[in-house]
Amino acid sequence: MFPKMHAIVPAVAPALLLAVATTSVPVAAETDLPKLDVTADFEGGSCTVVSIDQARRVMRFTPMDHKDRGVVAWWYFKVSGIRPGETITLELTGGSPGYEGWGRPDQATFSVDHKTWNHTAPGEHQKKQTVYRQQIDGAEAWFAWGPPFVPSDAQALVDRLAEQSPEATAVELCRSAGGRPVPALRIEPAGATGDRRYGVFIVARQHAWEVSASWVCRGLMEWVLSDDPRAAAIRGKASFYIVPIMDVDNVANGAGGKGEKPHDHNQDWATDPPHFPAVAAAQREAKAMRDRGRLDFFLDIHGPLRSIRQSFFYVPHPKAISEVRRGDFERFIAATRQEMTGPPELGKPWLSSYGKKKPGRTAAAWGRRETPDHVVSLCLEAAFNTPHGTVDGYLTSGRQLGQAIELYLRTDPHTPPPAD
Repeated sequence: MFPKMHAIVPAVAPALLLAVATTSVPVAAETDLPKLDVTADFEGGSCTVVSIDQARRVMRFTPMDHKDRGVVAWWYFKVSGIRPGETITLELTGGSPGYEGWGRPDQATFSVDHKTWNHTAPGEHQKKQTVYRQQIDGAEAWFAWGPPFVPSDAQALVDRLAEQSPEATAVELCRSAGGRPVPALRIEPAGATGDRRYGVFIVARQHAWEVSASWVCRGLMEWVLSDDPRAAAIRGKASFYIVPIMDVDNVANGAGGKGEKPHDHNQDWATDPPHFPAVAAAQREAKAMRDRGRLDFFLDIHGPLRSIRQSFFYVPHPKAISEVRRGDFERFIAATRQEMTGPPELGKPWLSSYGKKKPGRTAAAWGRRETPDHVVSLCLEAAFNTPHGTVDGYLTSGRQLGQAIELYLRTDPHTPPPAD
């Protein structure tokens, strides 16, 4: 089910390795140190080992290349055989030609218990590689581009929230092309569905490597079902349907997803019928809410490029939408300015450029095309290469996003739709 590690190549000539004294203990003969071993044969794992210098404690690797499965950028693996207290050096190279930098965050993420994730020290960006050095206080450690969030995490999340709240129901959006369940959460206050006024539909992680999207989505889900009075208020007048991972197959296999062939999930929304089961199922659910007069907000959550340090919303050009929809977009963006105060900082909205080459193929474009004028449909790019690209930072962004949606629906009530 999961990708296997490539065979580990014997240590290469010292000239191919960065010659630095990086250990916190004296460099010893190779036989005096436990042998470093690397594995990635688990859910979401991705790594191709180029070499391991056991004496210098230096590992050179690349993200695993899953042919035709999108950008080669995501990496996630376990290192065992560490002497507690020593510093491990990771030399990251390779990636998709022309896009090598996508896989090289300023700070990688590591964990010594596979539960709590922290940033490494800042990496050293060089012309063809990035070098990370991190002291590890344990016999093993997990390293990744960012804090992993895999399909089993999504399932555990929706199950936990459904168990905690009578207003939430864990559902299965569909089965993926690979036969995996696509977990989703439906939120409907018990016994109050007859007078529902608003509807919110959210999908995340259409590109597998953009892990920030799932964490921000989790933060929003947890806030909506929290004891915060504002969360209780929005639950009192809005139903939710939320999918924290759309591209479960590529996430599970450790592939990038973005730009996969024949096209990725986000470019599938104009295909008739859609190529991916998750896109087809999401369209059915969103249309069902629309047809009941219960869809007012449609959001697709992504993560931007490494070089972008701010989160931002992709919005349509004002001339491409009606005056009614333009007014609603402006009011929602104003709500985000008030509520999404960061960190990270929320940047100015970007005008969507997808229409130049692939008009209307994205989820947000589909949402605008297939819904009434009062529906706000847009994409959030949740920055993940920042000092705040941590679990706590993402959950904070998700909470603030939920507050922005609550403020928008509170300050801009629509005329109630006809009775079902």
